[in-house]
Amino acid sequence: MKQLHMVCNAHLDPVWLWEWEEGAAEALSTFRVAADFCEQYQGFVFNHNEALLYQWVEEYEPALFERIRRLVKDGRWHIMGGWYLQPDCVMPNGESITRQILRGRQYFEEKFGKAPETAINFDSFGHSRGLVQILIKSGYSSYVMCRPGDVKNELEQNDLIWKGFDGSEVLVHHCADAAYSTRYGEAAETMEPWMEKNAGRETGLWLWGVGDHGGGPSRKDLEDLQELMQRHPETEILHSTPEAYFETLDRSKLPVWDRPLTPELFGCYVSLSRIKKMHRALEDRLYATEKLLSLAAVQKLLPYPKQEMQQAEKALLFAEFHDILPGSCIPSVETAALDKISYGMEILSQLRMKAVFALSQGLPQVKQGESTLLVYNPHPYEIEELVQCELMTAQQNFSTGFLYPTVWQDGQRIPSQPGVPETSMWIDWRKKVIFRAKLKPCSVTRFDCRFEMSPARPRPETPQGDILFDNGEMQVRINHLTGRVDRYCRNGKPYLEEGSFALNVYDDGFDTWHFGDPYSKALVGAFELMSPEECAEFCAVPVPALPPVHVAEDGEVRMVVESALKYRSSKMLLRYILPKQGGELGIEIRLFWQEKNKIAKLVLNTALAGAQHCGQTIWGTQNMDATGREDVCLRWCGLKAADFFLTVINNGACSSSVGENGELRLPLLRSAAYGTSDSEDGVMCNRPDYCYKERMDQGECCFSFWLQGQEPEKRAVLIDREAQVHGEAPYALALNPSGTGKAHTNGLLSIEHPSVLLEALKPAEDGNGFVLRIRNPLDTSVHCTVRFAQQEAELELGAFEVQTWRLNPADAALTQTELLT
Repeated sequence: MKQLHMVCNAHLDPVWLWEWEEGAAEALSTFRVAADFCEQYQGFVFNHNEALLYQWVEEYEPALFERIRRLVKDGRWHIMGGWYLQPDCVMPNGESITRQILRGRQYFEEKFGKAPETAINFDSFGHSRGLVQILIKSGYSSYVMCRPGDVKNELEQNDLIWKGFDGSEVLVHHCADAAYSTRYGEAAETMEPWMEKNAGRETGLWLWGVGDHGGGPSRKDLEDLQELMQRHPETEILHSTPEAYFETLDRSKLPVWDRPLTPELFGCYVSLSRIKKMHRALEDRLYATEKLLSLAAVQKLLPYPKQEMQQAEKALLFAEFHDILPGSCIPSVETAALDKISYGMEILSQLRMKAVFALSQGLPQVKQGESTLLVYNPHPYEIEELVQCELMTAQQNFSTGFLYPTVWQDGQRIPSQPGVPETSMWIDWRKKVIFRAKLKPCSVTRFDCRFEMSPARPRPETPQGDILFDNGEMQVRINHLTGRVDRYCRNGKPYLEEGSFALNVYDDGFDTWHFGDPYSKALVGAFELMSPEECAEFCAVPVPALPPVHVAEDGEVRMVVESALKYRSSKMLLRYILPKQGGELGIEIRLFWQEKNKIAKLVLNTALAGAQHCGQTIWGTQNMDATGREDVCLRWCGLKAADFFLTVINNGACSSSVGENGELRLPLLRSAAYGTSDSEDGVMCNRPDYCYKERMDQGECCFSFWLQGQEPEKRAVLIDREAQVHGEAPYALALNPSGTGKAHTNGLLSIEHPSVLLEALKPAEDGNGFVLRIRNPLDTSVHCTVRFAQQEAELELGAFEVQTWRLNPADAALTQTELLT
């Protein structure tokens, strides 16, 4: 080897097996020691990334921060990576990854006058192919990562050109064989054999420094490395940076990798389901609220609350850390992360109300005897959805009759039905109404609710035998002896077969990170129907017996069927949502989980044996694992065949696998141990066997899915928009307008194309106008029209391309701009 670039770093997880306070303390200690060595050892360069850690140093030890700034200026300390932190790189959406980069690079450019050219994610558990487009459009030319290990085995070298969905390319160094850190005092003795093994290479990159809990360089390691340099004069050994290494590479000699760098440690695609679900909820609320606030601000109905929104955004970015979102942390970190997510959700709840009140100005006051329901659509395209909203009647009804809610729009009654409100109040007062709403792009749509007295509350009838549902487009059979779906057809085509939506239970180890060989996981049981007596007790109804499969709602817009099931000490309520229009089958699961060393998987027996397992990923769609191993998606996964395409949208359960004969398995949760892995002999070493230890996801967990089957050419066009609408759902509120104030403009912004998405609508970072992030989710080029006020722009987007446009509200002009604008 002619030249070796030694990159000293200190991989420092802000949280993992410790809480953030300890992580902050270790950051100060590690940075302090690294600064000492930078000043004491001529030629030594320390590299570190993650803006969050530098912010802690700036806040808690300002003098050390100023030393680091001087060292950076002198070239003895290198800002590496430049992201806010090292996030998970497969489960956040593309906009969230963009914000990780944006907030990190903003910080480093402000505090140090520079941002890196090489992105770093050493320890993330897999990397979505969609990262390539984001990296290139964020100003990066190269990327360093360590997982998954089998990439190195397949390519037989560490360097490659990674090609993204849109054709973008970025240089990648894969350091799996050398990892990202070394043990204390062992840097030289581990590097020397590696040099011998790679002697035939022109140049090499070696990452060293004590890591995970920080540490970085030690005096012994630095002195040992100096001696090693003297023993190997044939190799130019340098204290260096990732950027310097990449400058030595000849792109023409590198292989091209055009696939995702996944799967890796696939247990993390399931572990800590509450974190995953709450992260998704915060992600969706952030971007939906941002759009509503921007729609109000662009019309000067309110000033945009930039500082508060950034606080919520930072809560999201922290929750995406690669030992939080993947679920590899300890219980106290899980609790703190959920608190942080809840903090972000509460900020956004308050800010959303500001947007709601601003956008409701100028609407007419409510008429006597009515209540007004306002529905806010943050998306620049028309939506037709079932909307739910709770409200109060004007007076409490103490009679034996029932005040039946009906919904009206522009003086015309529209299909609606009452639901069961959250309260168990015995007085007929609180109402829940479900109605089918057509919502214009970027609009506030008004509906009025009237109440008619009926003799009694409508009571749905549960038929004898199986429950058959047919709305003319969708046909469903629910087996009354199993509670499972035996048939789901769309326009006569079968997609699901007998026994679908079984919740199977499989053996699973205590390893936090992955399951091991997926084929060795024995099926140990399945949830079965409760008895009528057990169902009545479980559902807390004042009758001695209730059929375990029963109709809970049946009206003009939907039927709801509930199944009550059990497995050992665990229980589950499975709800089927059957709309009276369309082909979408909704699934709601309330699972009370009490098992240990087990994994629960929702199994769909599809009619699509041999179909391609696929799903949404960051800014793209990819084929997923077909061998039975869990793989990861974002908002949807599915099975695609020549004439059939079945998709399943999730609200945070982002793992799936395929089995024999067309099985699609959706893992819900697992009860592994916290923050541990298998030892060599499969024994939990260093664990007391005399006291209680917590396991993951015990207790109540909830999940939602939306399933549709259709012809592939139709499903591919619609699925990404459907998934976005379920995530960033229209917001409904019973609100009586004041009738005063400046009226907003409905339909101010629209995008004319059935697939193209608005990923973000936010103020530009420099304060000049607003930014629209527009994404083509299809593998073909598209043409779309973007309209704002009376102006329009014609856009051409390549396959899977994302474009960023700046909107000037003064003249409604749209100009294309950079991703991080």
